[in-house]
Amino acid sequence: MYQTQAERVTGKKIKYLQSDNGKEYCNAEMDNFLRNQGIQRRLSVVRTPQQNGVAERFNRTIVEMARCLLLQSSLSDMFWADAVATACHLRNRCPSRSINGDTPYQRWFNRDKMSLNYLRAFGSTVYVLDKNPAKGKLSDRSMKGIFVGYPRETKGYRIWLSESRKFIVARDVKFIEDNVTTILKNQKIEQLIINDYENENKPWVELITGFGNNNEIEAQAEIPEDLEDNEENEKSSGVQSSIHETQEESQEKKLKKKNEDLEDQN
Repeated sequence: MYQTQAERVTGKKIKYLQSDNGKEYCNAEMDNFLRNQGIQRRLSVVRTPQQNGVAERFNRTIVEMARCLLLQSSLSDMFWADAVATACHLRNRCPSRSINGDTPYQRWFNRDKMSLNYLRAFGSTVYVLDKNPAKGKLSDRSMKGIFVGYPRETKGYRIWLSESRKFIVARDVKFIEDNVTTILKNQKIEQLIINDYENENKPWVELITGFGNNNEIEAQAEIPEDLEDNEENEKSSGVQSSIHETQEESQEKKLKKKNEDLEDQN
């Protein structure tokens, strides 16, 4: 299927297929297919991914994107395939320096512009319009679900309905994207440890609590008690030193004024 689509879109024939020595590529069925199509096979040396570097690096990029999608949405690994498919969908619509700032989607389909208005936050809560004609007049008109991707064949959204435990594709969807602005895992807030407190390698904990106005991250710092005590001591000592300096300045002014008065009398 991919060969037919690629040749139809680009108007060019596939001449070479480069891959590693995986069994999914090295088998009799694949050999017969390539031989009949006149496609030359190129294999990398065993345990030498450097010879297939472009594909290996892209696989790493996709896996890292999928991991981030699952973590930010707090979805389980059950949705790994949807996360990978969504990562590919997004990556193909991101500008690339290797093609002069164009996106792979634009180059592949030879388009100057593309719309991104349909993109939504992966893992966000959605409400899907229930078009079941058997519904009563006072029944709910929506089904609650989770957005998990973009289907290839349909202009819609792939939705997971947790109550009925099934996937559906729908167009009439209301997105509630606020739930993915916090970092949650098993109903607990993830703690991000940052070893850089006042540039003195003092550990502190930053809790990402959500997004404020204009989607700015709201962060709340929790400083250990010993550090808080040190800060209070430093503040109190600073106040005391400030009071002491003020008293010294006042005495100096009085002494200076007294000397000036004596000079005037003389």
